[in-house]
Amino acid sequence: MFKDAKEFGGSIFKQLNDSYEYLTLCNRTMATFRGLERVEHSDYPESALREAMLNALIHRDYSYSGSIIINVNDNAMEFISLGGLLPGITTEDIKNGISQPRNAKLAAIFHRLRLI
Repeated sequence: MFKDAKEFGGSIFKQLNDSYEYLTLCNRTMATFRGLERVEHSDYPESALREAMLNALIHRDYSYSGSIIINVNDNAMEFISLGGLLPGITTEDIKNGISQPRNAKLAAIFHRLRLI
């Protein structure tokens, strides 16, 4: 069951910006205190949201007509991007930091724009 459904259109950069802004709003922030200092903690680090969004866009298989799905629940955010792992890449490779972009030209553009 979901609380909200959003659809983002426009260029890939507009979709990235709009969805990132929305996820930032969904990322609850709590405060704790250390002595007199207020310390804020979010459910998810901004860097993790950014990485997940960029991975979903860059590694998506655009030969499928479906959309990237992001499920936001009280206890998790789940990013579903069409295509699965490329042949020859395992989940263990991913854990070890090995990456092979499905869309090398798109990855190169994002790299030149200093997004990755």
